[in-house]
Amino acid sequence: VSGSWADPGLDQNGIAWAREAIDSVAPWQHPGAYANYISQPEAPPAASAMYGSAIYAQLAQVKQAYDPANVFRSTRTIIPAAAQDPSEAQ
Repeated sequence: VSGSWADPGLDQNGIAWAREAIDSVAPWQHPGAYANYISQPEAPPAASAMYGSAIYAQLAQVKQAYDPANVFRSTRTIIPAAAQDPSEAQ
């Protein structure tokens, strides 16, 4: 579900509508998520479920090798393997 509106004053209602729409189709959802559409509530801890634990572990090793300080991060961040807690990498 992707919602958009021009008036910032409608943000609360629009976001609530989108979340309600997502919840209404949840019984038919496919496990995981599409990486380009991961949202803030699904951020780092749920990212491992999105990729699967084995692939996420490999991605975390690559992240540790090339970006250990987690400089390049977003809502769909892979946490570097050395970080114990997602909040430590920010």
